[in-house]
Amino acid sequence: MTLPKTRISQMFMSLAGAGALVLALSGCEPKPKHEIGKVEYDKLVDWRELAKLGPQGVRKYLGQTLTFKDLKSHGKGQKDESRQNVCKEDFSATKKGFDWDKPEKDVDGMGIGVYINFGPELVEWLPHAANDTFLTLPEVLTVNPPLVIQDDICGKCKGRSHWNPDREEYMPGQPVEECFLESPALHITGRLIGINWNKLRGMDNPKTNKNMMLLIQPTGISW
Repeated sequence: MTLPKTRISQMFMSLAGAGALVLALSGCEPKPKHEIGKVEYDKLVDWRELAKLGPQGVRKYLGQTLTFKDLKSHGKGQKDESRQNVCKEDFSATKKGFDWDKPEKDVDGMGIGVYINFGPELVEWLPHAANDTFLTLPEVLTVNPPLVIQDDICGKCKGRSHWNPDREEYMPGQPVEECFLESPALHITGRLIGINWNKLRGMDNPKTNKNMMLLIQPTGISW
């Protein structure tokens, strides 16, 4: 159950001493021109502060609504082949949001997985995506009204954007008109419903990669 805005605001403000979790929109950033559902810009979070919390600290936000930006699309993490336009779209934080060359102690990679057009049946899908902790009650995973995305992003978005080291910027893999997930102005609001912490090598290996993905049930998208 999502906490009231006032309680969330008070909780975020209490973190100010350790570094604010909530970000303000910068005047020089690309501004979204389109919106589906409701994007809550006052709940915009700082990737770096989430990484500092690590997979255990981030648990405190399970069930709460957060907003993310600085997103690089990676394509599908999960897809319901029996239905059209029902999938999990995966994103990583861009260099602007999280400097991958300067990782935190417990996290050196960050991203989100966004469940598109799923309902309470998410309770059956989460255990396959979250290896740490997740919500397990169907009624908790019921959003009223649900966010319905008509545009077939699960079918046509390929997740091919990439970093161009010469231009020092991300290059979209598809035109934004074809796939709005490629928009540099993309913002996604949703409830945190699961956490996946992936260690790609053994923890005794000094080169181990520790990637944290937050699983999101979206309530608003703008671009």
